[in-house]
Amino acid sequence: MSALGTDVEGLLLDQNRITDISGLPAGIEYKVLALQGNPIADYTPLTSLQKVNSSQDRVIISYTEDLDYSAIMESSYTKGLWFVGVPVEQQANYSKAFEEKHKEASYMQLPFWSEEEMKEKMEEIRELNKKN
Repeated sequence: MSALGTDVEGLLLDQNRITDISGLPAGIEYKVLALQGNPIADYTPLTSLQKVNSSQDRVIISYTEDLDYSAIMESSYTKGLWFVGVPVEQQANYSKAFEEKHKEASYMQLPFWSEEEMKEKMEEIRELNKKN
């Protein structure tokens, strides 16, 4: 990841069997940080990312049964958390944790995406990245 610049980046790491994100450089603003589809157990490194525009930047994460989403909720991605594949019966728990942690964003709803919806969205994101 040393080839990354220090300004604004879209980092599309989805579906890459990544297990550890501790090497993400903290001084980069990730406009899109697509991590879904990876067996990441520890999302604590998201809390150390320093350049987050919470109203515009996005981090995309897949649901897993043993996912500890507390570190994700601690990150600066207040308005930019996108969860993929969260079962309907778990969505209320995620929303409640988000609302408790980010009371200033209580007007927002945490977006949940199906795998198919995110696949289509990622195609759009990749097309935009090609143009830029």
